[in-house]
Amino acid sequence: CIDLVTVTFPRSRRRSKMAGPSAFAQGFATFSRCDKAGAVELFSQHLRQYPRDFECWMYRGISHEILGNLSTAVSDYSEAEKWGTPCEQLVVKGLRMRVQDKQKEASDAFRQAKERYPGEAIAWHFYGVDRMKYEAKEAAQDAFERAVAAKYRRSTVSRYFLGQLYAEKGNHYEAIQAYRASLKENPSTTICHIALGDSLFETGAHVEAKGCYETAIELNPTQVAANLGLARVLIREGTGDPDAAVQHVMTWANPATVLSMSSASMVSGSGASGGGAGSRGSAGSR
Repeated sequence: CIDLVTVTFPRSRRRSKMAGPSAFAQGFATFSRCDKAGAVELFSQHLRQYPRDFECWMYRGISHEILGNLSTAVSDYSEAEKWGTPCEQLVVKGLRMRVQDKQKEASDAFRQAKERYPGEAIAWHFYGVDRMKYEAKEAAQDAFERAVAAKYRRSTVSRYFLGQLYAEKGNHYEAIQAYRASLKENPSTTICHIALGDSLFETGAHVEAKGCYETAIELNPTQVAANLGLARVLIREGTGDPDAAVQHVMTWANPATVLSMSSASMVSGSGASGGGAGSRGSAGSR
């Protein structure tokens, strides 16, 4: 789903004269629903008509990276470097270096972007992503807050990562505010609905959490974390048959994942109170 590489940023000036709906917009919505393969098809369709679109090359590269198509991701990032602004070029260079396992060079590129272009939200966002990778969470939080303050076109991912950082500290009410602000900008972000559900569950708002998981499942029925979260709510609230809830999870989850959750603790609810249904782990998997 959404990975640490994932980010949104202002449209390149190369596409500023476009009007009306586009395959890129459809691709971004598909990307947000965690369907990266479907997004690649739509981004490719868009690029056939607009081959100088930095943002689309970037997102197609991100999609390929998440899918494990690393050589194609490098190619797309290289193409994006041709069409971005100087700041965007540094950021995409960082992504390309990281895919090529040149971590120091990647970190240097993200640092240079925020130092040379302190007014650019994309620079702060990616610097925050890089700091999260190295567990420098205070620096990451500051960077994401700066990215949000810069008010670029789609700060939904920065807000999502802020929510993750707040939740990790146990500040679930702040996390809820960040997730809701993210979803206000992009209500199609499946992983954000799951994360919001997790934090709501932790504050005891089980009915609202159930709605979040159900929305995530509507957007992407195969999202394991959403199905796990919904089963957890049903068991905790006693609003569903535990056997049916476990079967609901087994439909999508790796059996090993389910077997690792004690049936006794699930039915009693003792295993539902500690942490989220899995969205935080998936967000930082890379």
